[in-house]
Amino acid sequence: MSMMRIQHFAWVACVAVAAIGCGDSPSKPAMTTGTETTKPANQAAPPAATEDSKEAKAPAAETAATESGKSEAAPADSAPAAAKEEKPAAEAPAAEAAPAKEGKPATEVAEAAPAKEKKAAREAAEPEKKSGPYDPTAETMAGIAERKVGKNDWPQWGGWAGRNNTPAVEGSLPTEWDIASGENILWSAYLGSQTYGNTIVANGKVYVGTNNGHGYIKRYPSNVDLGCMVCFDEKTGKFLWQHSNTKLPTGRVHDWPLQGVCASAFADGDRVWYVSNRGEVVCLDPEGFHDGKNNGPYTAEESEEKDEADIIWKYDMMGELGVSQHNMCACSIMSIGDTLFVCTSNGVDESHINIPAPNAPSFIALNRDTGKLLWSDKSPGVNIIHGQWSSPAWGVFDGQEQIIFAGGDSWIYSFDPKGDGKGNAKLLWKFDGNPKESRSILGGRGTRNEIISTPVIYDEKVYIALGQDPEHGEGPSHVWCIDPTKRGDVSPTLVLDKDTKEVIPHRRLQAYLEWEQIFTGDSKLAKPLADGTVSDELREEFKKAGKPLPEEVTVKPNLKEGEKPKGKIQDWLLSGKVDGKDVVYRVDIDAGSAKAHTRTNEIEVPNKNSAVVWHYSEYDLNGNGKIEFEETMHRTIGTPAIKDDLFFIADFSGLVHCLDAKSGKLYWTHDMFAASWGSVMIADGKVLIGDEDGDVTIFELSKEKNIISEINMDNAVYSTPIVANGVLYIANKSTLFAIKEGAKSKPLPKSKSEGASDE
Repeated sequence: MSMMRIQHFAWVACVAVAAIGCGDSPSKPAMTTGTETTKPANQAAPPAATEDSKEAKAPAAETAATESGKSEAAPADSAPAAAKEEKPAAEAPAAEAAPAKEGKPATEVAEAAPAKEKKAAREAAEPEKKSGPYDPTAETMAGIAERKVGKNDWPQWGGWAGRNNTPAVEGSLPTEWDIASGENILWSAYLGSQTYGNTIVANGKVYVGTNNGHGYIKRYPSNVDLGCMVCFDEKTGKFLWQHSNTKLPTGRVHDWPLQGVCASAFADGDRVWYVSNRGEVVCLDPEGFHDGKNNGPYTAEESEEKDEADIIWKYDMMGELGVSQHNMCACSIMSIGDTLFVCTSNGVDESHINIPAPNAPSFIALNRDTGKLLWSDKSPGVNIIHGQWSSPAWGVFDGQEQIIFAGGDSWIYSFDPKGDGKGNAKLLWKFDGNPKESRSILGGRGTRNEIISTPVIYDEKVYIALGQDPEHGEGPSHVWCIDPTKRGDVSPTLVLDKDTKEVIPHRRLQAYLEWEQIFTGDSKLAKPLADGTVSDELREEFKKAGKPLPEEVTVKPNLKEGEKPKGKIQDWLLSGKVDGKDVVYRVDIDAGSAKAHTRTNEIEVPNKNSAVVWHYSEYDLNGNGKIEFEETMHRTIGTPAIKDDLFFIADFSGLVHCLDAKSGKLYWTHDMFAASWGSVMIADGKVLIGDEDGDVTIFELSKEKNIISEINMDNAVYSTPIVANGVLYIANKSTLFAIKEGAKSKPLPKSKSEGASDE
C-alpha cells in the first residue's frame, strides 16, 4: 500500500518484538553457504568464513551460530565521524576471545542475587504450580495476579513482564465474526485515523494509543494533529476520557505527523502510565475527572472537563535527559515493584547520519509513584543505527532478576533491576544480534538490522528478532534464542586483533572489516588482471598509496571456497610476499572504477562465552537445495508468541513462521501476501495475526499448518490482538472491536476519521 511510504513511523505501534534463530545441527535450521536462492534480489546471500578464520569459525553443532557469509567491506570514508568516537564505558570489551574462569569474560560480570520479593510473590500467587511442560499462560496469569487488576485483565503490552502474548480464555474464542452485521461483536468504538498503539484492559477500562482523527475533545477538533491515549468503558465501549499531546514543534524528526501515540499503556491499581509522542512518561488517574477531583502533584491541566485526563505526574525525557528521540517515542513501559523501566527512543537526526545526543540515556528506571529518576544507561551511545523503539522485558534466571532491553545498536542488554546504587545501570550480559560483517547503508539497503520488537521470555530463555523501519523495505533478518544465565559479552562471535588477540571495540556501521579500501582508480588499470597479470599503471597506484606490490604476484578470482565463477570476473585477489611477509590485496571493479583494498588485521572468531541456544535466518524446508522466499526470515517489527514449545512470528514480508521453540527447527511458513505490522497472539489453541490488508488470519496451534479462518476488518490492522475477561480485542486503523462468541451489536456509522487523509 502507498501508506507504507507515507507512514514512516506508523510501524512503531506494532513495536513489540522478540524472536529466535536457527541452530547448525541437522535437526536445526542451518545457515546455507553458496546455495541458489529464488528470494528477492535485495536479500543478500549469507557470507562465508574468511581465509584467516574459517577453521576457527566452524560453528558448534548445538550452540554458537556464527555467520556463514561476508558482505563487502564499507569504504573507509563511509563511516560518519560519530562511528570513530570512543565507545561508551559500559561497552568495554572482554580482554580475550576465550576467557578463563568458567568461560566468562572479565567484563561486567555481575553477582547473582536472590529474586526476593518477586519470587516469593509469584510462588504465593501460584501455590499449586505443577511439574511438567512449561505453561506460559499460567505464568502470565500468575504475573497478572500480582497486580491490582482483575485476574483476567490484560494490563500491559504482552500482559505481563515476560511479554509473551498468551492470555487465558474464558469460554471459547470466536473464529468467525462480521463487523458489517455486528455478528459476534460485543461493541465497537471509534479511534483516530491511524492507530498503532496496542490495547490494554484493566479494572473495567480499555486503553488505546491513537491520533486525534475522531476528535473526541471539543477544544481539539479532528483536524488538529495530536497524540492521544483514549479510555473506554470495558463493558459498553463508551468513551470516558482522552489524554491529549500536542505535536512537538521540531516536526517529524522527533514527532512524525498523524502517528499519534504508538506505545501501549500500563495499568495497576489506581494509576495508569504510558510514554507519549512528546517523549514524556505520563502517570494518569484511571478515573480522569469523573471522580470530581484533580489529583496531584500535577494540577496544571488546561481543562478539568470529564472527557479530559487527570495527570498525576509526568517526566520529560527530552527536557530532563537531553534525549533526541527519532521520529517518535514508542516504548511500552513496564513496572517491577515500584520501578518503571523505559527505553527513551534516543536516535539519529534528520540526516540519519549524526547522533545528536550520544551521551543521553537510552534506558532509564523511574520511581513509578513520583517519576524520580533512579538509574540510567547510555550503552548504545555512538553506535545507535537509527532509532530505539523496543520495549523492555523482565525475568528471573538462576535466582537473578533481569531487565532486558533491546538497544538501537542491535545489542540486547540485560541489567540488574536495582542498578548499581549510584544512579547507573548494572550490566549482567550483552548480545550482538547482527552478524559482525553486516553493513549499515542509508535507506535500509544494507544487511545490518535494528531491533524494533520486544524480547520475550519463555521457559528460562530469551527470544528476540531483528528488523528495520518498514520504510526501508524488505530484507533478510535473524531470530535468536538466548541463554540468559551467562555474563559479559555473550555474542555468537568476537572480532579480534589478529596479532594481540584483543577484542576490537564494536563499530556502528560494520563491526568486522576484513578489507579496508586504500584507493580508487580507473577501471582500465584492472583489465590485465583477467589474464593473471598486473599492469605497471596499477603497480604505480599501489606505490602511491604506500602499499607496493610484490614482484611475484599471484592473481586469482575472489571466490569463496567451493564457489564457481558466474559471468565476468570483476573481483581479484593479489597475493605474494613483501619483506618475507605474506600480503593479500583485493581489486574490484565497481561502477566503472577500480577499487583496491588491503586485508585488515581483524579476525572474527567464535565466542566461547556465547549464549546462543539457536538461530534462525533461513531453512531449506522442502529439501530442494535452494533457499526460497518462503524459507527465509525477513525483517520484522513484530514480537513472537510461544506456547506448547511452538514459536510463532510474522515478518514484514508477510510470512508467518512456526518453529520449535527448543531447537529452532522450522515447521512451516505461510504467506499472507500483505505486510505484518503487528504481533502474534496465542489463545484457546489458536494463533492470531493481523496484516496491512486488514485480514486477521487464525491458525491452529500446531506443528502442521492449519488455517481455521481469515476475517477482514475493513481496513489495515497495525496492532496486535489481545484477550481480556473472555473478550477478544482487535483494532483496525480507525476502530476498536470487542469480539465475543454469541454477541450482537449494531455497527457504528462510518467515522469521519476513516476519510481522513494519510498524507
